[in-house]
Amino acid sequence: MKVTRILLILLAVFFLASLPLGRNTRSSPLQTGQPTAPAAAQVPTPQPDPPGTIDGRKNPELIPDNVAYQLLFLAVAEPWGATDNQKARARNKLAQAILTDGDTDGLLWILSDFKRDMDNIDDQARAIYARSPIPVPGTSDYQALMGLQKSRDQFLANAIAALPARLTPAGVNNLYVFLQKQKHGMKIVPEMPM
Repeated sequence: MKVTRILLILLAVFFLASLPLGRNTRSSPLQTGQPTAPAAAQVPTPQPDPPGTIDGRKNPELIPDNVAYQLLFLAVAEPWGATDNQKARARNKLAQAILTDGDTDGLLWILSDFKRDMDNIDDQARAIYARSPIPVPGTSDYQALMGLQKSRDQFLANAIAALPARLTPAGVNNLYVFLQKQKHGMKIVPEMPM
């Protein structure tokens, strides 16, 4: 599914962008006395983005809010009955959003429901792909996948619509500002023909 592929790429970019910058604990070749490779061999040449790519570093305003919200929600969401470690991990991901404890609790409550719904959709999609790896347009499996995509879009819209009911106005605003900053680490790559 086109949107799923885009979302997976964006989710990977979001996770990479959210990793803390810290000391590298691995030994370098200089520390171990091993010879070093030439600089050109150590750094792969980046491949150009395909035409139509939207790079958030250059044009964050072109990343749709609903795509950014979905990536943020999927990156932060923890299941119902999350362990203390899972809750701490989610809170850590939201630290730069400058939310109060109450706003964070409200957001995590929304995201628990969102995660449950998305996991259910993903399970259904996996079952379809297990029996039909490449669903042909017009088949019942293809139609089922399109229905799942509509459900996914509706669950996202419901989660976004629930924000003002669970967060304070300042919390909704701070989350939106945080979302706009996160767009700088996102990239939408168009689906390539097979």
